[in-house]
Amino acid sequence: NDRLVTVCTLYVRHLQSCSCNAYEVSELTRTTEEGPGDANLELGGAIYPTVSLSNHSCAPNTIRNSEGYNCVLRAICTIYPGQEICDNYGYFFQTKEKEARRKVLSEQYYFDCDCIACAKDWPLYRYLRQSTTVYVCKGCKKPQNRPGKEKKCSQCKKELKLNKLVRKMATFHDDIRRAMDTLCEETIGNILAYYHELLSELENNTLHPSAQHLLCQQIVSHC
Repeated sequence: NDRLVTVCTLYVRHLQSCSCNAYEVSELTRTTEEGPGDANLELGGAIYPTVSLSNHSCAPNTIRNSEGYNCVLRAICTIYPGQEICDNYGYFFQTKEKEARRKVLSEQYYFDCDCIACAKDWPLYRYLRQSTTVYVCKGCKKPQNRPGKEKKCSQCKKELKLNKLVRKMATFHDDIRRAMDTLCEETIGNILAYYHELLSELENNTLHPSAQHLLCQQIVSHC
């Protein structure tokens, strides 16, 4: 009958969408003293037509969170007017080599990725963490040889204001570890506010990609 045909038609349509437009529904399970550590527990999958409008990037500017049956898309860096909102369909550039990422995307989604991470062949995180942070002028993006010591950029003469950021970076890894160890309902507001601000500072005053920027995005995502 007509009702059965309608139900079956919708069922087939959703099955056809699953391979390209389905997202996992998950929840974060927090560490307990006896437990193995924080984990993202996958509960199932769902199709979200609006979220599926986002294109892919190996260095996306958003993250997805599950809130009940809803999928919430949140920015993890500044998205400027006219800039594309990007999600991640496969692997992030910091965890997988470019050719492996492109192979997965080509086989499942039939396109060759040309995001900024692929176009500029950004290195894996394990290489980034061994490199020194490169500070740049917020205006012209010229790398600074003496960050925190020069008051103005030698190229555009814009005031640098890098002293505060350089001091924060001196204790960055200890601060990240402390924040993750103390993250709970009572502290989450202060931690999130601090790393939101730091994320913006790193975004504007350091050369990308950078290990510190990625870690900052990670803790904001965790919050």
